Amino acid sequence: MIETAGQNKPDRPSTIQSVERALDILTLLCNSNVPLSAKEIADALKMTRSTVNGLLNTLLQKKCVKKCAARGKYMESIKLFAISQKHLNKLPVLQETGKYWENNIGKRLNVSSNLGLYDEMNQVLTIRVYEQQGRNDFFRSYTSLPMYCTGIGKCLLAYFPEKMAEDIISQISMDAYTDHTITAQDALYKELESIRQCGYSLDQGELLENTYCIAFPIFDFTNNIIASCSIADSKETIESQRDILIRSGLQASKYCSIVLGWKPNKVTQG
Repeated sequence: MIETAGQNKPDRPSTIQSVERALDILTLLCNSNVPLSAKEIADALKMTRSTVNGLLNTLLQKKCVKKCAARGKYMESIKLFAISQKHLNKLPVLQETGKYWENNIGKRLNVSSNLGLYDEMNQVLTIRVYEQQGRNDFFRSYTSLPMYCTGIGKCLLAYFPEKMAEDIISQISMDAYTDHTITAQDALYKELESIRQCGYSLDQGELLENTYCIAFPIFDFTNNIIASCSIADSKETIESQRDILIRSGLQASKYCSIVLGWKPNKVTQG
């Protein structure tokens, strides 16, 4: 069925409603921490059970969802993760900056290095580009983490357009992961201003007790932030090498941004 834009929405292009609904189901399943039944999906998305069942059967055949036989509920399949990995590997920011940070930051300074991308679910997708031998703070190479208590997340928030940052922060439940986690919006806004002034952000054991990180913005040809890269290690390692880590990170941030087309001194800030 093709849904055509009405006269009251002249700028909206024609869309295929079944595709929209299938994508809504996949998004709902990906955002859920538990498998969902057809009824739960129908109620959440305000669809009929027959429509949901038909779409789920199609998604099952295409191996985009899987059914938990014991409970008769559904969840996203590993196929979506495989597709997302292929997409990430094609991103210019990952191709251009990942290898540079691996060689010139991670290996040279012997610290773990991560790339952060906003995943549009009020979290930051953390991609490990280099892992220091012996450290394994993250369970996977691709991990979604809270924005308000990670260096890469706060760095993105600091340079997002002001309205966008405010919308994200207003929807965040600022729970405490450690004694150092920022849990008040006023304190977070104050830190974001500090980040814009100094050009980097800090995570001082806010998500993981003894893991500190310093994160730096990566800008693209539109002069907007597209990603952030971080240096992560133990509190002792970060504090003992803080000056050289910050100096190296700022240089790497500038280099990678210029490679992506950024024009210095024309950055769009919060």
